[in-house]
Amino acid sequence: AALLLAKLIVFKDPARAEALSHTPDAEFADAEAVETVVRLLQKGAEPNLPESPGRDSYVNAVAALGKGDVDAALGGLVDSVRRDRHFHDDVARRTLLHLFNVLGARHELTLKHRRALEMALF
Repeated sequence: AALLLAKLIVFKDPARAEALSHTPDAEFADAEAVETVVRLLQKGAEPNLPESPGRDSYVNAVAALGKGDVDAALGGLVDSVRRDRHFHDDVARRTLLHLFNVLGARHELTLKHRRALEMALF
């Protein structure tokens, strides 16, 4: 129950969501997804990312996430995957999967951008 609450509040109260994700009954994948989103919201993209065609899209997507524009963030992450799927150990694809997990499989943004991700990958 605590992890579900963490998913619901992560965009509004990242610090509390992170604390809730550390409960003993938390599923690893769900807790990791919440913690990834919290880290991106609090710290942004990591500095000194390697040069890549997907780098700017990734950095801009993380900035959009920090501004609360989840739709733009997801679109930018898909663009990063499209430009360089393997950029920084698949960081854009992995971030997308974490965001989809936090939003939920049936969320309209998950449905919209999961299809775009599938098209970018295949």
